[in-house]
Amino acid sequence: AFLLEAVDSGADAMTSARWLLGEVAALSTELPSSFTPRDLADLVGAVAAGTLSRRSAKELLPVLFQEHLGVAAEIEKRGLARVDDADFMSGIVAEIIDESPDEVALFRAGKTKLRKVLMGRCMKRARGRADPKKLGE
Repeated sequence: AFLLEAVDSGADAMTSARWLLGEVAALSTELPSSFTPRDLADLVGAVAAGTLSRRSAKELLPVLFQEHLGVAAEIEKRGLARVDDADFMSGIVAEIIDESPDEVALFRAGKTKLRKVLMGRCMKRARGRADPKKLGE
């Protein structure tokens, strides 16, 4: 019934089922009354829309098991929304480049696998909030 109500609220059925059987089940065997099908639909929808990373959604899930303001309000309140602001991302990239001169030199010399290392550092600095596709541009 919970899954069907979440799907009726607009959530993708397979994704919602995976969340219920995975992340939600890992937190509790019983769903608290504060966590509604609408919350699941909003959470799954935010991840699908790219507003929220999966990592941030996992971080938000325990909050939804307590009294909360709603998914969108909690995303905003906690600063979990993905950031695609070019200035923000450029600043992070510049910091990582400045802090990693050896890796940058090796990358420029053709060690392209270091791109993943540098991207990982950028994502860590952005606390997972940066849009990886836009960060890589």
